Amino acid sequence: MAMFECNADVVIRRPEGDGTYAETPSRALFIEKSSREARADDAPVLREESEFLFPPLSEVRPGDLVRYGERDYELASVRVCRDLDGKVVGRRCTVVH
Repeated sequence: MAMFECNADVVIRRPEGDGTYAETPSRALFIEKSSREARADDAPVLREESEFLFPPLSEVRPGDLVRYGERDYELASVRVCRDLDGKVVGRRCTVVH
C-alpha cells in the first residue's frame, strides 16, 4: 500500500553540463503552502512554499528541475523519508523560490 497518493504528472530534468537535460517522467504529490508573516516593520508579507513528494524509486537530487505544467521548479533539498523499519517510502523535496 502506498504511503501517499500522487496528484501530479511531472518530468524530472537533470542538467547534463552541456546545456542539455536528461528527462525522466514521474508521478509526485505536489504540496503548496501559503502563510502570512509579520516583518520587523510590522508590514505583513505573504510567503508561499512548494514541495514535491516522490515515490521511493524516484531518483531526484538537489539542482534537478521538475517540470509541472508549464513551470520548472528547481529542487533545493531532497530528504529521504523512511518508515519505522527503515524502508524508503518517499523523497520529500523543497523547491527554490
